[in-house]
Amino acid sequence: MMCRRLCMRMAITNVSNTRLFLLLLQLAHSVVMATALCTQRTANRTGLVTFSALLDIHLPEGAGERSLRCGSFSLSGVQELEAIHYALDKLNGNGQIGPEFIPGIKIGVEAVDTCGLTELATKGAANILQGDYSGGLYCPVEGDIEMSLGILGPPTSGPAVYVAGILNGTNATQIGYSSTIAKLSDKKLYPNFVRTVSSDKAQSRHLVELVRRLEWSYIILVNTDDPYGRDGTEEFKQLAKKFGICVKAQYELPIASNKAAEIIDKIYINELPYARNNTMGAVYFGQLSKAKDLLLAISLKAPRGSDIKRLHWIMSDGVGTEIAEYISSRGLQDTTKGLLTLSIAQQHLSDFKKYLTEKVNRVARGTATALDYAINPWIGDYVSEKLKCDLSKSSVRNHGVYCDTINMQNIADAYSQGDYLTNILDAVYIFAVALKRAHRDKCGTGTTGMCTPLQNIGQQNFLEYVKNTSFSYTDLDSTFVPREFQLFRRHISFDRNGDLVVESSNASYFINNYQNGKFVHVGEVRDNAVHLDLNDVVMYDDHNSELRGATLPPSACKGTCPSCIDQFKPETEFAYIPGDIIITGMFSVHWDTRDHYQCGSYRNYTAGYLSLEAFLFAIEYAREHIHPSIGALLFDDCYSQVRSNYIITNFYNSRTDVLKVQSDGQRIPSDKVAAIVGSLASTVTLSIADILRPLGLPQISYGSTSTYLDSKQRYPYFLRTVPSDDIQTKAMVELIKHLGYNYVSTINTDGDYGRTGVEAFKKYAHQKICIAHSLEVSSSAASTSNVMYQVVDTITKTAQAGIIVFFGDDHKVKQLLEAMKFIDTNTRRVKGKFIIIGSEAWGDDPGVIRGYEDIVRGSFTFKIDTPLNLRSDFEAYVTKKTPNSSNNTPWFREFWQDHFKCNLPNGFDNKVGLPFCDTSKVLRKADVITRDPWVDHAIYSTLAAATGVKAALQELCPSQPNNICSAYFQNPDKVVVNFKQVELSSPGQAKYKPFNVEGNGDIGYKIFNLQQKTPGEIEYSQVFSVSGTGMLTPLGNDPIFYDDIGREQKFTSVCPPNQTECSKCNIYAVMATGGTPMQEERTTRIMLYYVSIPMCSVLFIIVVVYIVYTACKRRKGKKSVDEKANGHLNTAFAASGNIDGSADTVRWPEPPIRPLPDPPIPVDQSEQSSGYMYADDRLKALPEALRLVMLQQNSALRRIHKPDAELGSVFDVESSFSTYAPVSCSSKRDTSFDPGSGSGSSHTCICDSAGLTACRQSSLNSHSDRDSPHTSWNFHSSSPRCGSGISYQTSECPSHTRYCHRHAHRDSSATSPTYSQVVNGMLREMKSPAISPGEHSSGSIADVSSFNNSNSLHNDSPLSAKSFGKDVSWSQKGSSCPVLTPSPSDVPRNYLHFKNPHYTNGHITDNRPVVPSPTKMQIENPSSNSESGETISGTFI
Repeated sequence: MMCRRLCMRMAITNVSNTRLFLLLLQLAHSVVMATALCTQRTANRTGLVTFSALLDIHLPEGAGERSLRCGSFSLSGVQELEAIHYALDKLNGNGQIGPEFIPGIKIGVEAVDTCGLTELATKGAANILQGDYSGGLYCPVEGDIEMSLGILGPPTSGPAVYVAGILNGTNATQIGYSSTIAKLSDKKLYPNFVRTVSSDKAQSRHLVELVRRLEWSYIILVNTDDPYGRDGTEEFKQLAKKFGICVKAQYELPIASNKAAEIIDKIYINELPYARNNTMGAVYFGQLSKAKDLLLAISLKAPRGSDIKRLHWIMSDGVGTEIAEYISSRGLQDTTKGLLTLSIAQQHLSDFKKYLTEKVNRVARGTATALDYAINPWIGDYVSEKLKCDLSKSSVRNHGVYCDTINMQNIADAYSQGDYLTNILDAVYIFAVALKRAHRDKCGTGTTGMCTPLQNIGQQNFLEYVKNTSFSYTDLDSTFVPREFQLFRRHISFDRNGDLVVESSNASYFINNYQNGKFVHVGEVRDNAVHLDLNDVVMYDDHNSELRGATLPPSACKGTCPSCIDQFKPETEFAYIPGDIIITGMFSVHWDTRDHYQCGSYRNYTAGYLSLEAFLFAIEYAREHIHPSIGALLFDDCYSQVRSNYIITNFYNSRTDVLKVQSDGQRIPSDKVAAIVGSLASTVTLSIADILRPLGLPQISYGSTSTYLDSKQRYPYFLRTVPSDDIQTKAMVELIKHLGYNYVSTINTDGDYGRTGVEAFKKYAHQKICIAHSLEVSSSAASTSNVMYQVVDTITKTAQAGIIVFFGDDHKVKQLLEAMKFIDTNTRRVKGKFIIIGSEAWGDDPGVIRGYEDIVRGSFTFKIDTPLNLRSDFEAYVTKKTPNSSNNTPWFREFWQDHFKCNLPNGFDNKVGLPFCDTSKVLRKADVITRDPWVDHAIYSTLAAATGVKAALQELCPSQPNNICSAYFQNPDKVVVNFKQVELSSPGQAKYKPFNVEGNGDIGYKIFNLQQKTPGEIEYSQVFSVSGTGMLTPLGNDPIFYDDIGREQKFTSVCPPNQTECSKCNIYAVMATGGTPMQEERTTRIMLYYVSIPMCSVLFIIVVVYIVYTACKRRKGKKSVDEKANGHLNTAFAASGNIDGSADTVRWPEPPIRPLPDPPIPVDQSEQSSGYMYADDRLKALPEALRLVMLQQNSALRRIHKPDAELGSVFDVESSFSTYAPVSCSSKRDTSFDPGSGSGSSHTCICDSAGLTACRQSSLNSHSDRDSPHTSWNFHSSSPRCGSGISYQTSECPSHTRYCHRHAHRDSSATSPTYSQVVNGMLREMKSPAISPGEHSSGSIADVSSFNNSNSLHNDSPLSAKSFGKDVSWSQKGSSCPVLTPSPSDVPRNYLHFKNPHYTNGHITDNRPVVPSPTKMQIENPSSNSESGETISGTFI
């Protein structure tokens, strides 16, 4: 006894005072707790050296590890003790028959029953360290021992951790054989611990793989509340998350109480209804005792329903196959069938089976020796429990069968090998092999028995022998080892954590399936991989039908499972391609959310997931053709500037720990990032650019067009392959002017893209286009449509402003169209009355307009050019991908499901009502063909980045061009210069330079008109192209507009004279840049106020004098003129009656003369040559008498076209700014004047129900004395009836409208009695007017289409709508007759255009026909020949 105590105390000689104090406190607690325990027995086997075995001969009673009592008998615990004795028998020479494994040294064991209790295990370990077994709990062993080898066990992880903690700081060795908890691998905390099993980290990995093989993606977890259960499930959850397995719920079973029935009820009520088919998989990680409670609770649920088979279990190695005894004894076979368990791989030991069955037979027949009971006092209880028999006829009969009646065959059949038998044998042999090597080293080869150096080796040195043990059983004498260990070449060694190293050829775990009342080995884990044929696995449905292979029950989310989706949203989700040079990509796969940090729903609009795949394609292309060291890092910015800021700042601050490569755990280095591609939204791009500017990193956007990004002072390292919105808005204004419109409304989103777009539009629109409404909506996808409805309702109340200029994202286009459709359904004020001019975010995407075809027809959209075609290569790349492709991004599944409108197996965002995806489905070329230009520009941007990086590295890092050197980051200006000089090319295509000198995209736009091909079918038809400078070029395909039922119609959007907003346009025209329009308008008004006060006083006096003078002068001649004119008129209209149908004589009252108002703001001289001004302003420059006549004849406000010309025409405002209609029912007064020739004329017409019926014409003639400062005016009036010979119908007026002809001068030099003049904006021919030179008469007007190439004039048919659309070029061939040549067919109908024509002798000549403006005609710089009275030159446009 003294020797034993001496040796044991050696183990704690190195314990520090602090450590010893803590140890004593823990031991004191254990002693107090142990006082409540009944005295238990130990099993002792003497030997010269010995080790202690802490075994669970009994299970804890009810309260588990924290119980104070031992409970039911454990068959596996006794079998493990017998395995120790089996090994020691072999090592010690088989009971003196043969030599010992270590000559002269027998090994003994001191076995302690810890009952799975932490208190008993820690007290037992403490007593072992002190060598004191006299505390009343253990019985001492007689005889002395020379050396203690260490402790084997305890088997349960919880107590094993406590024992290992006690041993920390000592030199004692601890070998675990079934304690699998992962934390015991930590050698800093548990340096004395090694084990012959694998860590639970490996087991959790294999359980996850098993779940994946079953294709379960939606499971529940149940664990015990001890370290084994908690740590195992935590490791499982982390791995499950990595592989997309959702843990719907986790339940914890307390070891201290039985809550199994309560938990089972919660699972069936709360979890099963959300699983597909109401079947669900469950994984249990816990102790065997609590697994028994679970199975019993499930069986008790059976009478309440047949759904117990809807829950399918996988259980950890804590349960293994040892639960089979319990299942059989409780009759739970039907409840348990289909159960899958994992167990430590074992080798079937036939020799041990023989050893144990023989001992059982001896005990059963009462022939067991005293030694049999001495080394195992529990063997009798084991035999009685195992064979279900009573040992003695005198004992109480528990089973009704005496053991001596059971034959040997039945005993052999009852044998089952425990799950840890192999491992406990390994532990015994590790002690023996380590001791043998120490004996060899310390005592020398050939020495028998103990030697002093070995006796004094100390625990520390022996621990090192144990840790360094490595052997194969084949290297040992077969006399001393199990035959199967040698047969299967079993090898033993430890890794650096003290865990068993399993040879790749050997299985580490068995997969067991409970079938037909027993566990069947259906698979195994070998070489860290699960080997399992699902056809061998059997499970059952609630009708007890057998399920195998493909019919095995699913465990998946029934619909959308938010709790699972949240599990798989990492702090920062990313995709990574390793490389020495990294290009980072920022793409918007998801929408923004209200908190802006998280990601919302999947974006299935333009610039969506395919743009991200285009980036990956370009990276792969660049690695092959540009630079092999290029890698990539991909982020989803979720269309949020807040999230993009968060990602970038954390990445460069090294705070995002999740940015680690999953394969090796290494963080992705930020100093390898050479450029960033992205993003799409201008708001996001701007936020990234602000962060990157101090870093000097180049950034290339594939879709951000905001004008804010034009500032090279603020964003010197920013580039983009797309043009700035400045170009687009300039082209929009040119488009509107080209169409002849000047009254619009605008809608923009509230981000940088929408706001800057509308600001740029207003800049170019000033003084040319008036804006009725300018409204803003939220750009967030989460915003509701209510605001858009209000915006559309406001705009559509101003019917004259028929154009809506929209600057917003494509998803907002959908909201706009939906709102327009809703408003039209309720008010009928949208279709045929409004068209949209959409920015490039709309493009030509057919999906945007689907369902809104009747709303969008006639509208215009812009699309960015794509000069380099790499689509075929990209399509070939992406069509190879499937959901199972190894190079998929984290977002590919969502793309696949959205594209094919199906649910992939084991997903958590399943859409109710959608089918499961066909596993044979593949992407076809047609599936990925998209009109989305952002796909192309994502490729351009990425290739430009790769090419630019390569060029910069060659210049700045010549010694290491395959890596980024410090000079690259120190010279950002030089890097950007290299980027701007990039040229891209593709075989068979011209080189493309993506950037202009400013770093913006060096390309233009396509403009599409949405034209109706068939009812309900709309086509994007390109009608214009836009250059990189904003120049608009018509392509000959005329825009088409439609009425509310889809018929082609003329469309107008012109500001009426009584519209308040129109007067504001002039204010906007002179605003200084730099402030807001409101501020600038206020400043302008203040300045005008102070300047106008003195000027108004002077002007008032002048006006009063002027009015008095003109009134007196007019009074002399007005009466005779009016009487004469009215006399003619009354005669002409006497028979037709009044305008209202009465028989009264028609009277034509003259309008009162009104003073001329001053213009509110001076007209900018730079705009006069191409703009408009008020007639009142221009008339100030005319002779007084003519001005008064003009005002009388034109009482309403007039506009003079080309006011700086000497010849012009004043039209009624009802004719609109851009449509210069002749006298008509809607424009009853028209005056033309020619101050150069001294003549003019005026028409005043009257309409009845049939249209225009009669006109009054007044002619003006002047007699001017060149030497006199005064000019006198005479004029006369006539009122001929309109003849039918000059009638025609136009597409502008639905009714049959007749027009009066004007007088014509016959030129005396004309060789034929035909005459030409410009009438009503069209070139007309007067056919045979039969008048003398200089006279005025009437004749018929022939359309230009009546001419042909025969140089003759014929066909005096009236003008008609059919004759419109033809244009001719005129040439002079030596005769007075014109030669007419048809112009190209792509000239828009209704208008003739001539460049610098020569108008003389009744003909117009020009050899250069020009492409026309579709709606207006101008006469530029005409000159007058006062001698002939003809206008001889000018320009028609």
